[in-house]
Amino acid sequence: MIIAWLLLLWNLGAPSFSVDEFTNLEMERGSLSAILADLAAGRDLHPPLTHLVVAPWLGIAGDSEWSARFIPVAFGLLSLALLWRLALVWLDRRHAWLAPALLALAPTFHLYVRFEKYYAITMALALLYLVCVHRWSARPTRPRLALLGLATVALLYTDYLAALFFVGTTGLLLILALLKTNRGLLVEWSLAQVASAVFLVPWLATVATQSASLHSQIRPDLAGAPIDFALKLGAVALSFGLGETLFPWRPPGALGLLSSLMLLVAGLLALRRSNSLGLALLTYLLLPIVGGALLFTAWAQTVPFMAFPNHVLFALPVFSVLLAIGAWHLSPKVRFLALALWVGAATTGLLSYHAGQDYLNPIYAVPTREIAATVQDNTARTPGALVLAEYDTGLPFYLARQATPVSVVPPGKVSAMAAPPPEVWLFSFGRDRTRVLEGDARARDWLRDNGYALVAAKSYVPTDPIYGALKRRLLSREVYDAKATLEQWRRGTRE
Repeated sequence: MIIAWLLLLWNLGAPSFSVDEFTNLEMERGSLSAILADLAAGRDLHPPLTHLVVAPWLGIAGDSEWSARFIPVAFGLLSLALLWRLALVWLDRRHAWLAPALLALAPTFHLYVRFEKYYAITMALALLYLVCVHRWSARPTRPRLALLGLATVALLYTDYLAALFFVGTTGLLLILALLKTNRGLLVEWSLAQVASAVFLVPWLATVATQSASLHSQIRPDLAGAPIDFALKLGAVALSFGLGETLFPWRPPGALGLLSSLMLLVAGLLALRRSNSLGLALLTYLLLPIVGGALLFTAWAQTVPFMAFPNHVLFALPVFSVLLAIGAWHLSPKVRFLALALWVGAATTGLLSYHAGQDYLNPIYAVPTREIAATVQDNTARTPGALVLAEYDTGLPFYLARQATPVSVVPPGKVSAMAAPPPEVWLFSFGRDRTRVLEGDARARDWLRDNGYALVAAKSYVPTDPIYGALKRRLLSREVYDAKATLEQWRRGTRE
């Protein structure tokens, strides 16, 4: 646990905030009523508990990258402890230390637990819910049922998807186990869950508003197509089996995927001897992943397939348990080989994560804070200089935190400027789903038409050639060469 804690805290404040993080941060700076109003307006499409937990901490510790991510990291550590407890009661001590160890080294765990969002809290509460289910089913008492109800309410107010699938999965398993043997116990559990759901009634109006906001968002490429469903499943397999910071065509990545497959198959073979545990683990793993993929393909068609794995991150600990079962099912020599390959790939993925390389979603690797400092230093030497950047790039957020204010305008509105500035800094993102909204191309046309010349440009987070070729083939369109570009334009200068 100490090693995991140190790993999770290592360079915690180094990555810049991405759009989800600084949007949450801006909300959590406000009062309770302001947070609830933002959620009701659809600024964030999740329940309020995460914001209500993090906001008081920010008031005490400040809103730096390190302090904003500390609470999620603490819940990530709690997840490891809860997984140890679950693996111990489900299996034995061997699995109880190996499953959390595998989770603690998983690059996807680090990527999303060290993130100012609901992912880590959801994972911890989902595991707490499973602990409460086990305690109650082992010795059904009213106090334990009450604790299970409280865990259900907490999960409902943290993440709709986790509550839907984990509570639904538990109900399905209990029906299969108790329908013929103890209907009274099943009825008792059902009434407790209904009572827990009643606590969500005051939030239903906000749920309806958030649902409308969700359906008004831009649909990504391939949304609703059968291939979108398959790609979402593939994205989860890649994220859970290898991580999102190591490309599978790299030798360590290929070997890591092979070792994950080896451990998973061995785990499934081992579970043939335990029908009840095997059914429970597979249901808790597959129902959220497959059900979530169906939901986001058929109904909520606004989540790109590469962004789907973090929506079901709460199932990752169950995957780690399956890998641990597989490891102990193998012979000692094969186990050593499989775990060595897995740890090697995980270590490479973690190093890549900290280096900002091989990101499947490169927005997380853009050093926006450092770019803002560069822009601040340069614009300070040119009075009247203008910065063009969309809100979601994070540059307006970081420039607003600088000591000296800098004028920032969305690129699409540059033509409305009363007087042409002497110098313009254009910061743009390479885009997929949101490319239809960008005003970067119009801004460049306006700059050229008004006597500006491009005098310098720098790209950040270049697209891997193989990754770019795969995206180009899959999406049947050109893809960006780099995730972010900073351009300096000056009036009256020849290009």
